[in-house]
Amino acid sequence: MLVPTSCREGWGHAVPVPVAALEGRRFALVLGGDATPRRNLPLLTAIWPEVRASAPDAVLAVVGPPSGGPTAGVEGLRALEADGAAALPGYLSDGELRWASAHA
Repeated sequence: MLVPTSCREGWGHAVPVPVAALEGRRFALVLGGDATPRRNLPLLTAIWPEVRASAPDAVLAVVGPPSGGPTAGVEGLRALEADGAAALPGYLSDGELRWASAHA
């Protein structure tokens, strides 16, 4: 289900384009690279080791440009990235966003 206000309009109709950092990987997708409280990155980063205990190859993929706002959870996310448990591909084109959402 797409939430109309969560993404750029029209990306759901774009031609899918694989995201190199995620292709061939099992991942959960977080739309929006900012650390605003509604994203709850501290919770995600705290529970991700439990997810990896059940699915050792799983990657937490956080896509989108970072914001200049709150940074809660960013440290934990960077630690996961350093361990290979998170991928931060940043801003994605409409086609990449469609591919990522279809393969998460």
